Amino acid sequence: GFTAAGCAKCLHTGYKGRVLIAELVELDTQLRQGILNRADAETLAEIIAARGHVTLEQNTLRLVREGIISQ
Repeated sequence: GFTAAGCAKCLHTGYKGRVLIAELVELDTQLRQGILNRADAETLAEIIAARGHVTLEQNTLRLVREGIISQ
C-alpha cells in the first residue's frame, strides 16, 4: 500500500502550504477587436502571446523549475 511521506509539520502528507497557479488575460483594444470580429482561438492566442503573456502551463513549469512545487 501507499504510505504518505512527511512529518508532523505537514501532517504526514509530504506537502506544506499552497501555491496559487493562475493565468490572467488583460482585455485591451486589440484583443477586444479580435473577440468582436470572432477571431479563431489561434489568432486570439497570438494576440495575447505578442504581449508577452505567460500561460498557466508556463507558470506551472516555472514553479516546478524553481522548486516551489513538485511535478
